[in-house]
Amino acid sequence: MQRIAERARVNKQLLFYYFGSKAGLYRSVMEDDAGDLCAPSSMANTESLATRMLRRELEQIYDDLVDRPHLIKLLLLDATHEELARELAGMIVTNLVTRISATITRGQAAGNFRDSCDPNALARQAVSLVLGHLALEGMWDNGPAELRRAESLDGICGLLLRGLQW
Repeated sequence: MQRIAERARVNKQLLFYYFGSKAGLYRSVMEDDAGDLCAPSSMANTESLATRMLRRELEQIYDDLVDRPHLIKLLLLDATHEELARELAGMIVTNLVTRISATITRGQAAGNFRDSCDPNALARQAVSLVLGHLALEGMWDNGPAELRRAESLDGICGLLLRGLQW
């Protein structure tokens, strides 16, 4: 808590006053980020083909995570250590999976994606790919951020669509 207070340039007692404990601060950070991150995209179902909708959903999730690099670390690293962290990380990841799964299900209902595919399994893979890529992004030397983003999303969407399309 002392290091957090120093980085935030506040008194440590102030953190305890507002959050009660380190776990309370952690919960607040995770829940705050979860709000926008877990909200489905505003794209209407009738605006485009299922493949475009899936790509837009993945783009939004990718961009939301890029805007919250601390959340990527919390989801991937801290979630393996404490019960509270696992619970909150699980809630966020489950919501991301639900968003993508719903998009895949809509595509199946419209006849754009194969019915034999399990939307939840594919959505879990998509979330894993996005999180994994962002966590390891520093290892690749792929040029500017926009190029890395485009290559990542093209690869992730390509893998998903090869499994989904007829």
